[in-house]
Amino acid sequence: EIIVVDDGSKDNTSKIVREVIRKSGKKNIMLIRQGNKGKASAMNNALKIAKGSFFVSLDADSTVSRDALRNLLPYFEKDIAAVLPVIDIKESKTWIQKIQACEYPMNFFYKKLMGNLDCIHVTPGPFSVYRKDIIKNLGGFDENNLVEDLEMALKLQKSNHRIKQVLTNDIETESPSTLKSFYKQRNRWYKGSLINLASPRYRSMVLNPEYGDLGLFQLPMVFMTAFLSIIIFIVFVI
Repeated sequence: EIIVVDDGSKDNTSKIVREVIRKSGKKNIMLIRQGNKGKASAMNNALKIAKGSFFVSLDADSTVSRDALRNLLPYFEKDIAAVLPVIDIKESKTWIQKIQACEYPMNFFYKKLMGNLDCIHVTPGPFSVYRKDIIKNLGGFDENNLVEDLEMALKLQKSNHRIKQVLTNDIETESPSTLKSFYKQRNRWYKGSLINLASPRYRSMVLNPEYGDLGLFQLPMVFMTAFLSIIIFIVFVI
């Protein structure tokens, strides 16, 4: 089933979706309209009515191949709660996009290696696949979080659920095309990382041997990377 959540858009999103539903005559396409409450709220509203065993997220700026779901589902072993695809950049027109087009494959290869150590700390928005009952039992997505995809990964890891990164390239996403938009994106990522790892809910995971390599290595590195990135920006830009 396909659930489209229109999060208070001011364009023709809802009109187009209704037209697709009318022309297709399919009952497995649904439209939810809500005021602008953010992605986490949209995901939770879809989660409430989703009927399947698996729940898949998809950002509005991303596209998937026809075989994407078929390629990802076989990776769900008994102890796997989420499976993540490789995400590619749609178009690389500007210099900042060309840098990201090189960055993304390296980042996902690194995530694949970290996945072998159960060290994945983010379940990205474009086409991460979850076991629905698990994320519902964990309370769904945090609607007051800057980075709900990172918070969900921490939530899964803290509950001892496994996350698997595969190297299937079925997803493409739009990337920031200007330095300003790139800064806004990464600023949100880094601030969100610091806020989550310093929060009462998750700070006990950092340097905690109970969480293995994730607690002793990955989370401290994420915290320091985010902290130093913000400091460098302050020193050299502001």
